Amino acid sequence: MGRIIAAVDVSLDGYYDRMDEWFDAEDETRTRISDELIHGAEAVLIGRRTYEQLSAFWSPRTDEFSERVNAMPKYVASRTLTGPLAWNATLLDGPVGSAVPALKDRHHLIVSWGFGELGETLVDHGLLDELRVGIHPFICGGGQNKLASSSIRLHTLQVSTLNTGAIMATYRPEKA
Repeated sequence: MGRIIAAVDVSLDGYYDRMDEWFDAEDETRTRISDELIHGAEAVLIGRRTYEQLSAFWSPRTDEFSERVNAMPKYVASRTLTGPLAWNATLLDGPVGSAVPALKDRHHLIVSWGFGELGETLVDHGLLDELRVGIHPFICGGGQNKLASSSIRLHTLQVSTLNTGAIMATYRPEKA
């Protein structure tokens, strides 16, 4: 059975709002980590909002990393979208808890960008194998998009400091 690794970047207070104020896309260590993850993955699993944001961002890009991302199959969890989807994406057939195990059987590594409702659902069903959180030295002081809305116990696997002072923490979530 394959694995799902969720990757998300947040401010120190746990928000992924206003990333243009605190996310440093030029961090060489962060770039290497992202490259390794995407080159090891066979597919992407995302929620509707992430799909809408990332498809608009990545689709027009043509560099090597973007071409890899654009070519990968993407699976979108949504209760509101209807198919067919653009950006080499497919709607999950049915609820996350019943549709995702088949994806894990088909792909050895699936990356899930973002976290939110999809991430919490993956944890609730014991389907998320690893959570990688880039914690950036910036305090938003509030926002709309918090990392999680419920309690999740995490076991620390690895922590490293990036060139920008951000911290990359890798966790194994415990099923709720």
